[in-house]
Amino acid sequence: MIKIQRALLLIVSILLSDIAGVNAQTPRPAHWIHGLNSSTNFWGQYRTQFQAARRFDNNTSTNPNYNTTNGVNNFATQVINSTNPNANAQGMAIGHSMGGTAARQASTTSSNFGGMIVCGSPLNGRRC
Repeated sequence: MIKIQRALLLIVSILLSDIAGVNAQTPRPAHWIHGLNSSTNFWGQYRTQFQAARRFDNNTSTNPNYNTTNGVNNFATQVINSTNPNANAQGMAIGHSMGGTAARQASTTSSNFGGMIVCGSPLNGRRC
């Protein structure tokens, strides 16, 4: 499990180094989306590390607990509702497992996301 977490952190770090708004005038908010039957604790250590490095706009980033038991569409609606459409920059969705699938589903109906990273997500479960 620790090797998987380290690999996940490395992958997310590499992918976000150029796209998270590090050098942009307006940093993007990050929307950390946990997987099925998980909680905000899943992304805890990663979120803390990125906040320390100021890779995201910490004031508008989100990491809420989602109810994951009512299907992908309901989960995607919760994701959309947890983001701020009035933020100065489109957010970066970072989803694991079902959270990644919900983020992909949410992106089909919302313009709140400027990009996304999904890890370990069953992407065939989302609609295009």
